[in-house]
Amino acid sequence: MSVKPFFEANSVVVVGASPKEEKLGYNILRNYHNSNYPGKVYCVNPNHSGAEALGYRFYSSIRDIPDSPELGILIIPAPHIPKALRELGEKGVGHVIIENGGFGETGTEEGKRLQEEVKRIASEYGIRIIGPNCVGTSNASNGLINTFCRIDPAKPGGMALITQGGIFGGAILEKLVHTWNFSKIATLGNKIDVNEVDVLEYFIEDPQTRVVGLYLEDIKDGKRFIEVAKRGSKIKPLVVLKGGITEAGSRAAASHTGAISGREDVFDAAVKQCGLIRAHSIEELFDFTKAFAFQPLPKGNRIEVVSNSGTLAVLASDTCQKLGLEVPKLSESVQERILERAPPWLPSAKGPVDIGPADWLFDTCIEEVMKDPDIDGAVVCIALWSVMYDRETLITDVLRKIIGKYEKPILVNATGHIGLEGEVKSLEREGLPVYETPERAAKAMATMYRYRKIREKWVHSLLEV
Repeated sequence: MSVKPFFEANSVVVVGASPKEEKLGYNILRNYHNSNYPGKVYCVNPNHSGAEALGYRFYSSIRDIPDSPELGILIIPAPHIPKALRELGEKGVGHVIIENGGFGETGTEEGKRLQEEVKRIASEYGIRIIGPNCVGTSNASNGLINTFCRIDPAKPGGMALITQGGIFGGAILEKLVHTWNFSKIATLGNKIDVNEVDVLEYFIEDPQTRVVGLYLEDIKDGKRFIEVAKRGSKIKPLVVLKGGITEAGSRAAASHTGAISGREDVFDAAVKQCGLIRAHSIEELFDFTKAFAFQPLPKGNRIEVVSNSGTLAVLASDTCQKLGLEVPKLSESVQERILERAPPWLPSAKGPVDIGPADWLFDTCIEEVMKDPDIDGAVVCIALWSVMYDRETLITDVLRKIIGKYEKPILVNATGHIGLEGEVKSLEREGLPVYETPERAAKAMATMYRYRKIREKWVHSLLEV
């Protein structure tokens, strides 16, 4: 059975909903309401039968609701889950998210027993389950935000995320709403039924998703994961961060999701076999995914560096070259057009282009570099210092003008003054990736080029058949 209703259900029942604002069961209703979810919402809580909250009516029991919703959300204590799940099955609900913990991840006999009972009931009624011990799923485009985290209305984006950890997933969801936007998010918890491969298949085919980020602690079905990931990486970038790669990390994974982590060497071989992009930290996971989500792939490896700081230009150029990118000299004609507007103390604009304190030259330099047919993309490094403070509008306006203007990637490093850094960073909401260091921006660009080569290799192999 498809996982589509977890993200596209037209009706949902929340068992454990509450009209009290301090309760987690209220947060789910608040998310639907604030995100303008257009579907039907039924609330079940015997303590509030007949009440209303945010326009949603409360019923005493699951049997009392006048419909068979596509999706059920359970946010009630673990011992009450089996009875509620059976009633949802009798009502014809085919997809259920169990957000509570208290199951196999506890390591207790009672927790394990409850988890097995839930699995038996789900199998009996043919119910697909996400969880338990998760913070649900979210779809920014239709407002189906199935989580007890308090989420502000989201602007739909191109980044999808699959994560095993519940609290981590909730924290990242709240971050994405205020920074990079997202298409869909799934937190899987204990994975007693729906796993990362089920959701990955759906995200690969999702037209709103440009890139998929995955945080995994274990993989339920390794063979199927390889098959799906290998096919999916030919369609869109798949960036994966693996947790539990050490003995200590494996113990931590077992204690919070009940995961049994696999061998590091086996996972690394699978990544290479599938054409996945591997991240080695949370920082890299989001550095790479936001680059793919916001920018086109570079057509080649000729990446120019433009900066108002010699130090940042050197560090970005070093990183580019170490990772297989070329930082070429600009043509004489491009240099001449830049120097026409430059102060006399700027001796050259060969590339990398260091404009020093002449930050008004960013506009000309970026435009000339991006128009150059011999350049495949740019890393722009900006040292933000207090002298620029009265010109912050200039910097953000220059950058805003280039968003989406060229079919080439441009990544920005903004370092320095906190006020200015926040101003530039806000451009990520509009589609321009911004990084705190030149090395991170350059590494993200190199990763985009590496994925481009993976795609090209696959195309060439098809043509040879």
